[in-house]
Amino acid sequence: MNSTTENQKQNKPRDIIAYLVRTFPKCFTSDARACRPLKIGILEDIMAAKPEDCPYTKTALRAGLGKYTAWWAYLRAEKPGAMRIDLDGNEASAVGDEEAKYAAERLRASREKFESEHPEIAAERRALAAARKAARLAAESAGENENGSGDESGAEGASGAPQRQRRRFQGQGKGKGKGKGKGKGKGKGMKSGFGQRRRERPEGAQRVRSESSEKEKAREEKQKAIFEQQKASYRQADLASLKKGDRVKIGTGSSFVDGTVTEVFLSSGEVSVDLASGMSVKIPGGRVSVE
Repeated sequence: MNSTTENQKQNKPRDIIAYLVRTFPKCFTSDARACRPLKIGILEDIMAAKPEDCPYTKTALRAGLGKYTAWWAYLRAEKPGAMRIDLDGNEASAVGDEEAKYAAERLRASREKFESEHPEIAAERRALAAARKAARLAAESAGENENGSGDESGAEGASGAPQRQRRRFQGQGKGKGKGKGKGKGKGKGMKSGFGQRRRERPEGAQRVRSESSEKEKAREEKQKAIFEQQKASYRQADLASLKKGDRVKIGTGSSFVDGTVTEVFLSSGEVSVDLASGMSVKIPGGRVSVE
């Protein structure tokens, strides 16, 4: 086995990530729920703060960092306004709208790729997620019912009204009896009011959803106009002329994000780029533009 193969085995991204978690536990994590966006330029901070006996080169650490920032939990954490953290866990800067949008697009593309390559596993995960959601909704519903009955019991106790009277009151008008005061309706005096309020809620909710949809549509149209304007001012990069350290613009289909070239692969027509968000990605050259 040659030295190159040995280095590749030693520099497995998962091992590098495990090293980063051990060395900088306030910044890196293996817990998806605790994952937070990283400070921009975190690689340089790692190089400056790493122990002298660190077994990994800067190239290897960059590869591990790229794997970490491609983690679904990390991409989900990159939401607009979420605070980035440094190696000590201190907040540095907020995630921008464009950065969050790019992370969301990467997450969607990664999921689609996974589902196409592993349809059975994806189906099992969807079924498990659906079962968990159903269980959560059932638990919430049960909790609401318990709280509701508890409130009624409390009110009943305070007023001194017997429980049987409350049941009798709720049951008035339910039957189809022909006696006095027992019409065919189901408690019109009380229940019509409840029914009206219940009908009004969906209408209000529908109005809110409609307004939200209109705002979202307007925002998307505005973003599309900005993207087309930027697209007209940029030109596709010539891979042969690109070199390490060049500043470029990465097209995501609906926006552009800033990046710095780390390596150019002329044979495959791809470019490795460090994004302003701290992520390292390898993308087709057709998505790389310059001003």
